[in-house]
Amino acid sequence: MCGIVALYDDQQPPARQAVERALGAMSSRGPDGQGIWAPLDGPCALGHRRLAVIDLEGGRQPLHSGRLWLVANGEFYDYERTLDWLRGRGHRPATGSDSEVVLLLYQEMGLECLSWLRGEFAFALWDGAAERLLLVRDRFGIKPLFYARQNRRLWAASEIKGLFAAGWDCAWDEEGVNQSLHQCLHQDRTMFRGVRQLPAGHYLLADRRGVQIVRYWDQRYPRPRTISQPQALEEISRPWHEAVRLRTRADVPLACYLSGGVDSSAVLSLAQQYATQPLHAFTLAFDQEGFDESSLARGLCDRVGAVFHQVSASREDLSQAFEATVIAAEAPIYNGHAPARWLLSQAVHRAGFKVVLGGEGADELFAGYRFAARTGSSGGWWALLRRLLSPGSAELREISPTLAVLLKALPLPAPMFEYLFEQIRCLRSLAKVSGRDPYRDFLVQVLSPGLFGREPVKVLLYVWMKSLFVNYILAAERLDMAHGVELRLPFLDHVLFEAVKGLSSQVLGPDKQLLRQLAAARLTSEVLATPKRPFISPPLGDRLRPWLQAPEVAEIPFLHTKRVRHLGAVSDGLLFYLASLVVLQRHYRPS
Repeated sequence: MCGIVALYDDQQPPARQAVERALGAMSSRGPDGQGIWAPLDGPCALGHRRLAVIDLEGGRQPLHSGRLWLVANGEFYDYERTLDWLRGRGHRPATGSDSEVVLLLYQEMGLECLSWLRGEFAFALWDGAAERLLLVRDRFGIKPLFYARQNRRLWAASEIKGLFAAGWDCAWDEEGVNQSLHQCLHQDRTMFRGVRQLPAGHYLLADRRGVQIVRYWDQRYPRPRTISQPQALEEISRPWHEAVRLRTRADVPLACYLSGGVDSSAVLSLAQQYATQPLHAFTLAFDQEGFDESSLARGLCDRVGAVFHQVSASREDLSQAFEATVIAAEAPIYNGHAPARWLLSQAVHRAGFKVVLGGEGADELFAGYRFAARTGSSGGWWALLRRLLSPGSAELREISPTLAVLLKALPLPAPMFEYLFEQIRCLRSLAKVSGRDPYRDFLVQVLSPGLFGREPVKVLLYVWMKSLFVNYILAAERLDMAHGVELRLPFLDHVLFEAVKGLSSQVLGPDKQLLRQLAAARLTSEVLATPKRPFISPPLGDRLRPWLQAPEVAEIPFLHTKRVRHLGAVSDGLLFYLASLVVLQRHYRPS
């Protein structure tokens, strides 16, 4: 886990000072060292901030082999076996770093090497022979990679602040803001003009002919197979064990994030089986009744022999962490989850750990969300989508009719349905937004003929994984890295995903029944009996209101200043969002 920078300019060599500034802005991602490759006569420069996890002495970057240069962020699992195969092909690794496997595989097979890579990663590789820059993001988008283009130049970095430090002008992006206001930010957009994300499962090639972006992997769901639950358990047991075992490989001590739910409990209990000493588990403890799951987490630690750490997170703690959290996130936040995560990773860092395992991805893999309930027949679902996407549809005559029709078709409780609309209606009254329907634009972008005839639950999961999952849930990576903490996610292992994706909703069962059976032997009865519930933190309410009176409110071009300053009683989520915008304006000064 590190921070990377890549600058490309086919008119003049990129300045070493620009790389240094970008790395300095992301120093928390790599407290263990810095490396730069910036030739005086070449079109590319690379930079790396290192968090030393594998090959502590020899894994410094940039790595190079011949005319190939590499900077990588993240982890490449099962790399030892791949290196053995490469040695048999005549390659001679120069280090014990997992990242070197990228260089050698690329030498062996070019872009075909991407299908061999297993893990969570983003990397930049300069091919001097072909004179091209390759940027790659992992299949699920666990690791971030942002880029910006101007004429014949391209900047890329692990965080947006790195691009600004390198020289990219900071300005609000009108369409990105509109999408963010409606919580449907496209997978390649940000809130800032000209700053894009490389989508999950994609690579970018830049050379003198221009820039090409290509998808190399997608969550393509097949038609469900006819199989029993016992057969399914037998099939997924091996890849599940392997996904966890591979993520316990590190040259530094491991820890775990732990809640009272089945997801993180399943990870910890199996990881402890492969660990050579007791793992340390960190659990948030809120100061408000109904929000604290620490007793369940403590019981699980007692059962598996892990060391329990309780991290206090009072409402005062959360409010004090709010500003730093938004700065690290580089985007608005909608609730107290983000500052809670900030406090959790801060505690992990202070305890001396660099690597943690977590349970994110289980709901996506095993259809654990409430919206994953059956949504009628497949044919009925696609008939609905065709109606939504029809330009002449009566529902599209208003500004967000697509959302209205879509949500009415989903199995959402009435209070949640009303909350979503009230939130969006209120936001729209406070902001100047474009006349486009962001939900229709989003569906046009993510839906493909390959989903036709699939179970409605799989269509919903696909849409979710292309939106808030990668842009909000996985974006918490930057909160961990603000404290130099690497998060590994066994559920987001593509080999495990390939084993599970063909299972029908009936086999997966309600409330992640298949996962509960998979982990039952190692969990406590209390954890197994706890139904799926979202991670919820206490509301902060009026603790955020002072931000709405800050002078920066008047500087945000898309907000109605007077309406924001005189805002009446609204939801906690709306206060979080508006206060976040003020923090972004104050810290990044976008025009």
